[in-house]
Amino acid sequence: MSNECTFDLEDYEMEFRNEDDGEDTASLIKPEVKQKTDAKLKQTSQGGQKKKGSEEDQHSLVDWMLKLFRTFDQSYLQVMTVSYFIQGFKIFIDLSVMDLFKQYLKIEPAESQILTSIIYLPWSLKVVYGLIADNIPVFGSKRRSYIAMNGFLEFIFLLPLVSNLANDKYTITICLTLYAINVAFNDSIIDALMVMQARRDPIHGSEDLNSYTWIWLAIGGMVGSLSAGYLTEYLDPHRSFLLCGLLGLLISFLGLRLNKEIDQDPLSSKKFSKKEFRKNMKSIKKALQSPQVFNTLVYIMLTGVLVPKYNDVSYYFQLTALNFSKMTYSMLTFVSYVSMLLGTMIYNRYFQEWEFRNLFQLCQLGFLFCSLCKLTLIMRLNLGIIDDLAFVFFTNIIQDTMNLALNFLPSVVLFTKITPFNIEATLFATLSGIQSFAQNVGGPLFGSILCKYFGVTNENFDKYHVLVMIQIGAIILSFLFIWFVPTKKEIQKAQDDQLKEHEKEIKTINYI
Repeated sequence: MSNECTFDLEDYEMEFRNEDDGEDTASLIKPEVKQKTDAKLKQTSQGGQKKKGSEEDQHSLVDWMLKLFRTFDQSYLQVMTVSYFIQGFKIFIDLSVMDLFKQYLKIEPAESQILTSIIYLPWSLKVVYGLIADNIPVFGSKRRSYIAMNGFLEFIFLLPLVSNLANDKYTITICLTLYAINVAFNDSIIDALMVMQARRDPIHGSEDLNSYTWIWLAIGGMVGSLSAGYLTEYLDPHRSFLLCGLLGLLISFLGLRLNKEIDQDPLSSKKFSKKEFRKNMKSIKKALQSPQVFNTLVYIMLTGVLVPKYNDVSYYFQLTALNFSKMTYSMLTFVSYVSMLLGTMIYNRYFQEWEFRNLFQLCQLGFLFCSLCKLTLIMRLNLGIIDDLAFVFFTNIIQDTMNLALNFLPSVVLFTKITPFNIEATLFATLSGIQSFAQNVGGPLFGSILCKYFGVTNENFDKYHVLVMIQIGAIILSFLFIWFVPTKKEIQKAQDDQLKEHEKEIKTINYI
């Protein structure tokens, strides 16, 4: 992959090497190492945005993967790989549930979108999981035990769906919501560990780890899309839940094998402490009051909630109005996940050094273009020029590639960089949870209300073009909020202040 500067990883690996047992630990970077890195960064920045000429620019994907396993804890990378594969493979369940709601339970798109929003609601509560994990150890661990426990519960909550005990919309929604709680809880824990691990490579650790996660999410999505296409076309969709449950057992097993030293922190207690809890709450309050965190929260909330989403309506429209088969729809979803891989490579190659504001502006322009294309399709203006399937195919590629390269990956990297020490799980969960609420609950609920108001149903899409025109207007409005996004200079200053404060706390404890 492409980097703006090269540096010796040995400088960092020495700081994380425990001479007694040879295991990597999440130690802090010493000041002299940080000064060396800062000098190299300064030297690079003076040269502007020049194209790299180093040998690292020629590294293959395999070399990049090997570098990750040398730099970061291997047991953590194994857990993270399976966890994000499961998140991608979850499309297997999503497509099966949409098929259940449409074909078997005959639910209208507006109601289906409401039920889907309820299923996604646990992803908005990640701050609760972060508070629990940061303050309440289980069996002496704030990370490992939770990962193992949640993986096992994922399997348990899917069992009623496998055995057909759940065959009405409310029971299905409850089981899938409980399943989502455990998946989201584990995601919160793994993201917190990612923030800690990323400090082993302060220059590109955040970008590398987040790119790695999205690669495996995309692979899981591709496998899940192909599997769901066959299953929904030829078999009972209830069978999809068994495989996802077994993956939960796998993540539970890997959680038990996680390096015992990985979640240790010199300022963290292995037992619940009211004093530590109060201290963490003060740290959270202080972090939320910082301009970088607060402004980021405002931006993702406004741009997510005020732009209506019509995912379920689009599914119904393509199967009913355009006469796409369920296999065809699954293949389009497969293409979307291939586009995620493409988006990851594009971000790593071209956009790592860009300002977050510029990336988000480009992304909004891409969304605007794709919404205009959708309006063209709904009004059937493409007929005689391009086939429906080809039109949707190319529009999806553009939208999903730009969405990952210019929106999701930069967002997660931004969250990682502005998250302070000791409250990684809580604050990162707050940021990603609010983003999830805005994108997967707020936006779809707004879209569902509009569907009800304009009378868009499974058989009536006469006003669907009006919904998309409202969406286009909301996207244009979202350009006004771009100035809430912090600049990289502001983020770097916040990171330096956090590191100095954390070093001061450690020196105080060592002195005592």
